[in-house]
Amino acid sequence: MRPEFRQLLADLANGVIDGVIFYDLDRLVRQPQDLEDLIDIVEYVKRPVTGATGGRMNLINDSDRHMARMMCVMALKSSEDTARRVARQHLSAAQNGIAQGRIAYGWVRRGEHKGQLVPDEADVVVRIFQDFMSGESAYSIARAFNAEGIKPPAARTWSSTMVAKMLRNPRYAGMVSYAGKHRVQAPTAGDGWSLVLFDDQGRPLLGSWEPIVTPKLCSQVQFEWQRRRQKVGIKLGDSGTAPVNKYLLFEILRCSKCHRGLVGHRYQRKSGKVVQSYICPSSERGGRGGIAIAAPAAEAAVEEAMNAFLHKQLRTSQTGLDQSAGTITALQARWDQELPRRANSSTGGPRVAA
Repeated sequence: MRPEFRQLLADLANGVIDGVIFYDLDRLVRQPQDLEDLIDIVEYVKRPVTGATGGRMNLINDSDRHMARMMCVMALKSSEDTARRVARQHLSAAQNGIAQGRIAYGWVRRGEHKGQLVPDEADVVVRIFQDFMSGESAYSIARAFNAEGIKPPAARTWSSTMVAKMLRNPRYAGMVSYAGKHRVQAPTAGDGWSLVLFDDQGRPLLGSWEPIVTPKLCSQVQFEWQRRRQKVGIKLGDSGTAPVNKYLLFEILRCSKCHRGLVGHRYQRKSGKVVQSYICPSSERGGRGGIAIAAPAAEAAVEEAMNAFLHKQLRTSQTGLDQSAGTITALQARWDQELPRRANSSTGGPRVAA
């Protein structure tokens, strides 16, 4: 979809503009459907759509419209051929161990030393993988880095999403990853292994860059990542997110200290029991922390209060309906009395002022 092109069509159809001048046809339309939509409007409004090059084509003319259709199809084929060749070049480069796309955190990302290790950043990457295997979550790792003042790759602060992407990146172990259009199977969002290219013997292809972590540690992280995903209800190979725990009072309950809305929190005790509660966020997330209330008890109390309130409203409504019914009965009786008198007035009898 091209919103600005659609706006141009609407302006031409509604008379906001008197015509269109384009430099070349392939700068005006990208798909045959775009051209047909434009031609339909030109035939309806009879306003010129002319080019500045290529013989000054004007789509208000039949012959120019036919020529434009052929040129658009040929340009589309050329564009698709180019995209296919570029994708094959990227795949070939990846199969030869050449890094594709942006250089990740841990290596020099630009300049003459692009691709070389940055020792301090490499140490941070190793720590991320090791901390994750020691039981830390992506969120706890990011929170620790922010507290220590470690500079993140390209943001003001570390986030769990940033750490998770690094944990799923097989390039840190020197393995080649590719997510282009020539993959046999599409990669899944939650799985780092689905990006790895393998040789005919089923071994991961290795790149020409210096790895930061060992393939063994990277493999352990991938298995641990999948284990944790399955633990929260995500099936193996599924790219979806974990089942959502709905908290009815999310940010409705307020902290008594900072008045920040409480957020839902779920954790599992050593006994295996799952506990849900509402907590005040930490100072990193705008709260003060230290305030918590059990979710089932809070929701039950609010539900009981709401039921009492609704029953009261219902009783009030029913009382109002009873009063309304009495008023309607009185008006109906008055109308029955007035109706014969009005009938008499219409036949010459005594008149009654309404």
